[in-house]
Amino acid sequence: MRSPNFSVLDKSVDFLQKRVENLRHKGMFINKTERLDDGYDLYVTNKKIALTLGKELQEQYGGEFKASPQLFSRNKQTSKNIYRVNVLVRLPKFERGDILLYDDKIFRVDKLGSKIKLQDLTTGNFTVADYARMEYSVLKKYTTYVSRTHPYLEVINPFDFQSSMVKNRQVNSFELGQEIKVVVHKGIYVVE
Repeated sequence: MRSPNFSVLDKSVDFLQKRVENLRHKGMFINKTERLDDGYDLYVTNKKIALTLGKELQEQYGGEFKASPQLFSRNKQTSKNIYRVNVLVRLPKFERGDILLYDDKIFRVDKLGSKIKLQDLTTGNFTVADYARMEYSVLKKYTTYVSRTHPYLEVINPFDFQSSMVKNRQVNSFELGQEIKVVVHKGIYVVE
């Protein structure tokens, strides 16, 4: 598995190790774990279960899934080719709940899998995106405070410390002085 986000990588390795621990009765073991610059290589004993675990990892953390057979050797007695299966899961830089700037709009990651389900923070509408065609950046969340609640919500801008109106509609009510998380891009968006 590969990912530029080490937090996602570590969580995914823990997920796989727990799943393999539950499959020991079926003869499934991790023979070797190699740490690389951009991910991990895990060597497992059962190729069918390795494919299933790769799909489960993709459904849990998202990303791209690829499986390819590789000729390993040839059985001298039966003259049959012996193959190994390489399973690659390329995990994204983000996790569920992160805020992305995609197509010059602000989205919250709602669901991960073979495709990404995103919620537009301005309109509240959902859209589905493909990992391979997606150019995005993960926005940093800032902690700030509510400065006004009526007639519209305002928060303290984390950069210039002025009271600023938020751009997205709020479903929950906030209290004056309440600490909240926001992202900033051409305005302020509450992300709680």
